[in-house]
Amino acid sequence: MKRSLALSFVAVSFVCVGCGIEDPSVGVDGAAASGDAIVGGSSYSGLPAIGALIINVQGGQELCTATLISPTKVLTAGHCSQDVVAADAFFIIGADVNKPDYTLKVASIEAHPSFSMSTLKNDIGLVTLAEPAPASVTPLPVLASMSASYVGKSLFFVGYGVDNGTSQTGAGVKRAVSMAISKVSATQFAYSTKGKNTCNGDSGGPALVKSGGKYFVAGVTSYGDQTCVQYGVDTRADMYQSFLGVVGVNP
Repeated sequence: MKRSLALSFVAVSFVCVGCGIEDPSVGVDGAAASGDAIVGGSSYSGLPAIGALIINVQGGQELCTATLISPTKVLTAGHCSQDVVAADAFFIIGADVNKPDYTLKVASIEAHPSFSMSTLKNDIGLVTLAEPAPASVTPLPVLASMSASYVGKSLFFVGYGVDNGTSQTGAGVKRAVSMAISKVSATQFAYSTKGKNTCNGDSGGPALVKSGGKYFVAGVTSYGDQTCVQYGVDTRADMYQSFLGVVGVNP
């Protein structure tokens, strides 16, 4: 089994949800999965368009990461948005979920209509805010197209998840790490860099291409191995432009 990147927390105790171990040799696209925090990275306060998606649940809250892609649209993972009531969710902008710069209400939240929780295929979701984000927060564009030529290319991953997959600690702080892509398939891409990874709570967070000083959202963190030391898989954002209601941009 794989780990799921959503993270549940009750009071101050953080617990991994849907964790398991999967053979990293399993290919992406339709492989059975569960979900994925930045391991081996550093705290990061840049790109305010990347924030935390907090969902109130019975007895506590769930944490995912999400990215503002228009003044009212926020991109996240399908497993963070399926069957979520809008009134129970809010989008936090800031470097620490406990010290938010802005807390924005949600008008609607949905997973892709073909999302499968059992396989994590089409693992992408869309949040619509109740009102536009502050003008000072610039949305990030979605990458228009991706190909196998991205194998070996380093992308910039950002998330609010744990920084230790074994102890499941450190969630709620914005962190970032650069990792090279190891495989690109029809709707996903994978990465495997020793000492670095996404982990629980990074679900829905972006993998970014940087070109000419600008960032473009190439992927959405989906799943990986249980302790975040072997591999991770992202959903390709370029393949879901119609669902997101945006027109992608290439560098």
